[in-house]
This record gives sequence, structure tokens and C-alpha cells, in this order.
Amino acid sequence: MTDTGKDSLASDFAKSFGIVLVVLGHVLRGLQKAGILPAGNILNEVDSAIYLFHMPLFFYLSGLFFLITFDKIGYFGMLRRSTLTILAPLAIWSYLQTGLQYAFPGGANRQISLYDFLTAPFPPQQQFWFLGVLFLVMTVVGIPAAAGRRKWLFRAMCAASLAFAIAAHDQIKTALIETSYTFLAAQFAVNLPFFLLGICVGSVSPRGLHSPASLWFAGFAAAIATASLLPPTAMVRPLLAICAVLAIHGCCLAWAECITRTGWTRFSRIAAFIGMNSMIIYLAHVIFAAGFRSTLLQFGIDDATAHILLGTVVGVAAPLALLPAGTRLQNRFPRLARAMLPVRLNRT
Repeated sequence: MTDTGKDSLASDFAKSFGIVLVVLGHVLRGLQKAGILPAGNILNEVDSAIYLFHMPLFFYLSGLFFLITFDKIGYFGMLRRSTLTILAPLAIWSYLQTGLQYAFPGGANRQISLYDFLTAPFPPQQQFWFLGVLFLVMTVVGIPAAAGRRKWLFRAMCAASLAFAIAAHDQIKTALIETSYTFLAAQFAVNLPFFLLGICVGSVSPRGLHSPASLWFAGFAAAIATASLLPPTAMVRPLLAICAVLAIHGCCLAWAECITRTGWTRFSRIAAFIGMNSMIIYLAHVIFAAGFRSTLLQFGIDDATAHILLGTVVGVAAPLALLPAGTRLQNRFPRLARAMLPVRLNRT
């Protein structure tokens, strides 16, 4: 199992694709809640397609290099590192985002009370659920890793967790809308198989997925098209999500391989840069996108297309404006920077 430059680059490309979809998905849902985007619009199909695979993709990518890190720092080292790089940003940005929503209710689509603000990270709310569930997944999966893992064990765990997610599909759908805690439990059940799948693929080197990009793209299109023809409650959707996630990774591996032969392009550099900084975009994009939507509405601009395009661009680009502050903080207080402003300027 090796962590090659091409494998890491492919992961950054996949993160870039995924984080743009995260921002787009939240922009679309924000516009729907604000009444700017009508129900039944064709973009609802886009929303359904995005939510089929975009967060499973990030769990999968997190699993790819999990064992490499685990071998270096061990179980408790992993917990200490995850507390700094996952739980600390979750808490800091939960308070920041919820505090802004409480102070400026006109820019939010949900009513925030003082209690909501005080308890913002407990349990994780809004987009921050991902960080809470990821920490829990890593904590649980780290136990068999610390106990002398074997490849077959993780493969069995992946198959078992996927079978459970499919068999308990109806119960998981119900749990997602009951309480904040059942929502987190449901997300754990849905996304655990993808983290384990990432471990399984990473343990044999992601380059084992090497195939022409055209084949992976065709597989991705087929998975999305099939999902669009099925009802949202179809039990086969997790399998289609797996196909989509593997196809995205395969395309990105082919892209990284192409770069080693033909050299970098400007688009490739931008994509890699966005992927490298997907964490800060994830933490901050709602603040910027919601604030931008509110500003457009104050100027009487309610065109849905303008909101979608500009809101997505702002949601991706505006958090990157924090890079100068983040790099300065890294130079003086690197641990604090990892908790508050996790940014990267270089691939090394």
C-alpha cells in the first residue's frame, strides 16, 4: 500500500468535484427554502442526483489514506489529530455560523434561537454533521485497525455495513427526519460502507482502478441515469452511489495519469487547488453563499439562474480569500491554524 503523488492528486481532483457539488446543493436548497426556486423544478432532479453520492464520496476519500496515517501515529494519535482537525473546526465554525445566523436572521432560512447558538456543535447541525459523523466513523473503525487488522476483515465489515444500510433502508429514511441524534445515527449507517470501501481500495492502491476515463464517465452517467428513474426510497440506491463514487475516483485517477504524461493545465491547477482547500470551503461556504443571496435580494435580484451561478461561485471562491490569513496563522501558530483556518498553498 503506497501513497503516491498521483493517488493524492486524484483524491484532490475528486474533492474539488465533490466540494463544488456540496456548494451547489446547498445553494439550490437555500433558494428553495427562500421561495426563489419553485418546487417541482427540473433542478430538483439535479439536487437528487447530487445527494445520491456527494457526501459518500468524501467518506470514501477519507478512507483511502486512513491506514497510512493510522500506521504512522496509532489509534490514540489518530484521535488526538482528529480532535484538532475535525472536532475543533466543527465547534469553532458551528458557533461562528450559528452566531451570524442569530445576529442577522434576515440572511438565514431558518430561525436561530439563543439556545440554538449556545448548543450549536452539540449535536452537530447543518453541514457540520459530516465532521461529527466522520470523527465517529474513524473512532469506530480505528478499533479493529488497532487490534491487528487484516484486509479480509475490512472487506467483511464493508460488505456487512452495506448490507445493513440496504436492509434497514426504510428505518434509516425515518431516522433522518426524527431527531438530530437519530439523523447522525442514520448518516453513520449510510456512510460507514463508503469509508470502509475507501480503506479496501486504498489497501491495494487506488491505482488498481486504472481504466480509460471514458469508461468511468460512462459508468457514472449510467449510475446517475438509473437513479433518476427510481423512486427516492429505492433500496438499490446505495449500490448506485457506490458505482458513482468509484467512477468519479476512476476518472480522477485517469486525469492524474494524463498530467504525468502531458503536463499541467491551468484548469488542472485550479481543480487541484480547490481540492486541497476543500475543508475551508466546506466550513465557510454557507456563510458566504447565504450572505451573498441576502445581498442580491436586497438589490431586488431574484432571478434563480443568477442566484445559482453566482451563489455557487461565491460559495467556492470566497472561502479561498481566507488563505492569506490562514497561512500567516500557520507560520506562527500551526496547531491553531489547523483548527481555525485549515488551508494549503502547496501540495508538499
